[in-house]
Amino acid sequence: MKLSDFINLGNLKNINKLWSGFWFMIVLVGAYAVLYSIIAGHHHAFNVTNKVPLGILLSTYVFFVVTSTGLCLVSSIGHVFGVDKMMIFAKRSIFMAIVCMLMGFATISVELEHPFRLFIWGVISPNPASPILWMGILYVFYLIFMSFEFVFLAIEKHKKARLFGLLGVISAVAAHSNLGAVFGYQLTRHFWHGPFMPVYFIMSAMLSGAGLILLIYIVPKLFKGETFTDDEVKSLDYVSKIFLFLLFVYLFFEVWKLLVGTYGHPPHEYEAIMAFLNGKYSLNFWIFEILLALVIPILILLTPNFKNLKGYLIAGLSNLIGIFVIRYDLVVGGQIVPLRMPEIPTTIYRFPEKYLYNPYTPSIYEILIVAGVIALTVLIYTVADYVLNFKSSNH
Repeated sequence: MKLSDFINLGNLKNINKLWSGFWFMIVLVGAYAVLYSIIAGHHHAFNVTNKVPLGILLSTYVFFVVTSTGLCLVSSIGHVFGVDKMMIFAKRSIFMAIVCMLMGFATISVELEHPFRLFIWGVISPNPASPILWMGILYVFYLIFMSFEFVFLAIEKHKKARLFGLLGVISAVAAHSNLGAVFGYQLTRHFWHGPFMPVYFIMSAMLSGAGLILLIYIVPKLFKGETFTDDEVKSLDYVSKIFLFLLFVYLFFEVWKLLVGTYGHPPHEYEAIMAFLNGKYSLNFWIFEILLALVIPILILLTPNFKNLKGYLIAGLSNLIGIFVIRYDLVVGGQIVPLRMPEIPTTIYRFPEKYLYNPYTPSIYEILIVAGVIALTVLIYTVADYVLNFKSSNH
């Protein structure tokens, strides 16, 4: 297949103008918030402080790059490791992985305020001992490999696509485990610290990737009123089984994380976890992290009457919303307990909360920027669904 056969700009005339216009308006609002943050400065536009320097923009960056890695790893089951049922997701998944990575870069650029300094000093004065340096380098290689893989998938050069797909998987695992190490190396942030983080990041990436694959395949066809072939339904059933397995694996990780973090009341980590179990972040934990991210998808995928395309759609969307909040809770949760915390008698809830937790709530500009980035992701994929030929042959 020629690249010209893969792209058909004439199909843009069929795009739903109301749908695309809605997301475009949100993109414009997000762009205004970005412009305001540049002009006014972060100290006016954002609610991050010297006590909580990392906010929702950083967690959104983590959400996008984690999801990108998950799409790469789960879709590689097909075109890299030869499982035919997964081949139909290859082009869509790799394209979305590239888009998510670019959106992650865009978000972190806004969060950094002066991103060009990072590139300049990263070249002039790199620190080889910094995991953030290696994270950037590995993600650049990952993006390059994904781009070549997508091009070769587009022109049906499957051997070359498989080679770059394998390189993409290797770089994804290296980069993403390194991202986990950025948090795990933080000796003073006990909520993050430990060897658990790199493994947890890779596992949770595959979970969000499997859920998003269901969404990006089912939504466009339902939106256009297209019917699903028997092979497509079998492939979606196969992904749903992978998704269900990863949900239970994540639940296993979550249970042990809570047990280890509360047994014996380890300082700082215990207080942070209790803030999620029955403190000021309990709504985030029980509604989003447990109910939406885990319980609803598991119940849907275990109930025969709900194991259909619409059920898969609801399970994937519910999980993705919950995962977004999980990323936010992870980033903020490591900073809410002060680094120097006074002695706490018996139970933390007898101590004044103002001394126990650092306050942080995203500003309206931070929320608008996040909404704009999400809207831009949806808009790009919507246009691509009409313009690009995402059908894959099994080779």
